[in-house]
Amino acid sequence: MAMFENIKINELGNSDLADAVSRARRLTSGSYSNYERNEESLSRLLPQIMKLSRQEKEWYLYFDALYNRIYLANRAGDTRTIVKYAEIYYRDSALYMDREIPNYPGTDLAEHNTWIYLYIRDAYESYWEIDDARMDSFMRQYEEAALKYGQAYWYYRGEMQLALLYRDEALMEHGKRGFDKYEKEMRSCYICGHLECLAYYIMKDRLESAEGLLLDYRNQRIPRQHRWCYQYCQNAETQSLYASVLEYSLNLGKTETFRYFLEKYWMEQPRECQRGEKERWYCNLSIYLCAITGNFDALESDLAVAREDMEKMETYSTVSRIKTCLQWYCYFILLDKSGVHEVDLCLPKTEDRISALEAGRYMERIADENGEKFSRARAKYDYALVKAAYLECAGLA
Repeated sequence: MAMFENIKINELGNSDLADAVSRARRLTSGSYSNYERNEESLSRLLPQIMKLSRQEKEWYLYFDALYNRIYLANRAGDTRTIVKYAEIYYRDSALYMDREIPNYPGTDLAEHNTWIYLYIRDAYESYWEIDDARMDSFMRQYEEAALKYGQAYWYYRGEMQLALLYRDEALMEHGKRGFDKYEKEMRSCYICGHLECLAYYIMKDRLESAEGLLLDYRNQRIPRQHRWCYQYCQNAETQSLYASVLEYSLNLGKTETFRYFLEKYWMEQPRECQRGEKERWYCNLSIYLCAITGNFDALESDLAVAREDMEKMETYSTVSRIKTCLQWYCYFILLDKSGVHEVDLCLPKTEDRISALEAGRYMERIADENGEKFSRARAKYDYALVKAAYLECAGLA
């Protein structure tokens, strides 16, 4: 869906604002991949739309642009930008939101709040500067907003995601009960909304239930009114569903469950289909999975991804750094074991080529530094267990 499709551009009194909205719509029409393709242009355009719509007191458009700026950053994994715009949202929603909602009847202005909170939650969850006290305070704010403005199921899904990060069974149970209570209100992508139900069953060691749900999603056995998501959402694609189940098993340390889904589903795909495309969220995960199964067919493109990760690592969230580096750590150990000892890689800001084992040690060091930092911020996060799971699932422990 293109940005600002609900905006009547010909009714905007400011021509610069109308032109900016029209351009943003063109840049995002046709495919969600256009959000990534035009990210640089959109990241400049959306603040301009926010500024002009605020001046014109076009409050629906203003909050729509603010939502889209945060959404764009979420798709790009740009945690710092989300944290920055969260503060703007808190300020302006307190000043204008409840006052303006009655002025925009029949719109989704109220629901913008829940969507914005959803993306802020995703950023806060993986950002070490947000400690336990701030995270707990935010979750209370988020629950209040979700119950007030609608789409409460997203909040309880967020609890399930946090439970997954912490391996917290009590929090997972609480989130699942709340999700089940409000699930029928869902109007957005059914697959995105229900993915954490797979994590719930995996955490509870209910393998048959997890597998049955996976097959229901893969074979489109979901309510008819929600099947449109298979036309639009990457998460509904078969390869993405397999990746989700494997990532949940990996992050929960369920090695046997991980091996079961890896061998029965991931490896049933042709070798060339086991690799996620670069713009897909599971690109790095698929490289890790291919290494586990001895598939180094795309070594040059793998190393290109590794170089990009090294260059951009400082822009990643704390949890993304941990996951990315642990995957590469295992990859390079497995690559060395396969007989490839030298790689065409240099450490950032150097021109010295390194061996596969040196690349692995470099990635391990970054993972350890960020894992220890995150563990200090979040009492329930155990980095040692997370690292052990990556090694065990890779057959290295």
